[in-house]
Amino acid sequence: IDCDICVETCPNQAISLD
Repeated sequence: IDCDICVETCPNQAISLD
């Protein structure tokens, strides 16, 4: 996934708190 932990940046992408 392009988004790691960017909820504010890309809320549409799958967020992973790994």
